Amino acid sequence: MSEEFKYKFPEFIAKELGDGVVLPESELKIIDDIYVKSANFPYPQASTEMNWQKIQSKISTPALEVVKRPTLTFSFAKWAAAAVIVFSVAFGIWKSNESVPTKLSTQLVFSSSNAMKKVSLPDGSIITLNNYSKFTTN
Repeated sequence: MSEEFKYKFPEFIAKELGDGVVLPESELKIIDDIYVKSANFPYPQASTEMNWQKIQSKISTPALEVVKRPTLTFSFAKWAAAAVIVFSVAFGIWKSNESVPTKLSTQLVFSSSNAMKKVSLPDGSIITLNNYSKFTTN
């Protein structure tokens, strides 16, 4: 018999045997042979009480002690909000005090295309530009 089929479980044992089912003599012989060969089999000893004690010791042994850390999220949120407010106020003050560059010398240039053009100067005077002419102030 090959090693693969040496310990094959007989198929008829796996069948559901109901009341009144009689097995043939050949199948009963196989069952008897299995019983005889397994008589000297060293079954592992189940030490139920010892295993139960191991489980109980693991259950009753306290795990790591849980220490609640102080929550920093609310404190952090307050500091973040304060920083945003301070930054916003500082930015607003900086932008409002930003000086607008003044024009120390204003140069105005007026020109006309192919028609005459009347131009009003900043001092209130009015000039007339001829065709294709240019007027510059300092």
